[in-house]
Amino acid sequence: MIKLIACDLDGTLLDDNKKLDSKIFDVVEKLKEKGIIFTIISGRNEELLSFYIDELNIDYPYVVNNGGNIYQNHKCLKNICIPKEYNNFLAKTLYENDIVFKLFSIEGTYYHSTSDFFEARMKEFAFEQTEYKPNLDLSNLNIYKITSDYNTHLNRFEKVYKRIVGNCPEIVYLRADKNVYCVNSKLANKGYGLEYLCELLNIDIKDTMVFGDNGTDISMFEKAKIAVIVNNAQDDIKKYADYICKDNNNHGVSDFIREYFNI
Repeated sequence: MIKLIACDLDGTLLDDNKKLDSKIFDVVEKLKEKGIIFTIISGRNEELLSFYIDELNIDYPYVVNNGGNIYQNHKCLKNICIPKEYNNFLAKTLYENDIVFKLFSIEGTYYHSTSDFFEARMKEFAFEQTEYKPNLDLSNLNIYKITSDYNTHLNRFEKVYKRIVGNCPEIVYLRADKNVYCVNSKLANKGYGLEYLCELLNIDIKDTMVFGDNGTDISMFEKAKIAVIVNNAQDDIKKYADYICKDNNNHGVSDFIREYFNI
């Protein structure tokens, strides 16, 4: 029996204009009436996600930064950070290859250059950021995610990827959106995030359903009882699906839930 539904945002519950599935609000209320919890598991950080949490009136725990942090009511319950010995190496490798990135830590956000992706994400949210310089020592930072955009240097991805994963065995480097990739701790992924939600809510992971669309969602597809993948996902992601629902621009999540639970 499904007791918890955990849903990705970008490319899944959000349409291409970054608006929530307009039918999901009524669906969430009907799920509550059935005693089923609906929450979010996203690669976004708290600042870029909090608006949607409030809009959906979610007061249960939720997962941000691909599992790097667990929040409830906008308060952090858990941090899972990249091993500190990798901090300077990761930042310098991206910088030396002129890869646009943002580095998110408990202590603050650092960036190198910008891109259309980051401009679109950040335009509605203002928080302090520090420009990264290679002489900075980041070794004491608690970094929970580094997001990198290869849009203008896609030809450099393979080289940078191999260098990073070859020298940092305790991290994962996964595609999040088109040419955007995220570095997280190996212990910080959506699958572990789902497990932690189940622990907090006293729910068996066999009683969970998840929705997603890309590589950062695979770990939760593999752990949940039911994995539902939106039709706009790439074919290599769809192989993890128990069900394929309609795409993110056509109420894929809400219509699937309505039909599956008869609400």
